[in-house]
Amino acid sequence: MPPRKLPSFTTPVSSWVGNWPLWVGVMTYGLAFLVYVHALSLFPATVAHPVITAGAIAIVATVAGLALGESLSALTIAGILVVMGGVLMIAFGSLR
Repeated sequence: MPPRKLPSFTTPVSSWVGNWPLWVGVMTYGLAFLVYVHALSLFPATVAHPVITAGAIAIVATVAGLALGESLSALTIAGILVVMGGVLMIAFGSLR
């Protein structure tokens, strides 16, 4: 699939409408924002923010490795585990 150009003010609006990856990105970003706001209403910010941020990094790295064929080396996996372990320490430490 050829790369798509991002819409700009010089491109016609009609090309924005047919750019489905743009709309999927806008909708998933909006959904992620709603999930984030809901998580902040359930947990303290010192727990919710690190968990969601590190979780997003781990999910992106994992999906990029499994679905997009990017390098998912042992060092990458170890890095994901270290980040998640650090977030768990922060989360459990703030609950005490």
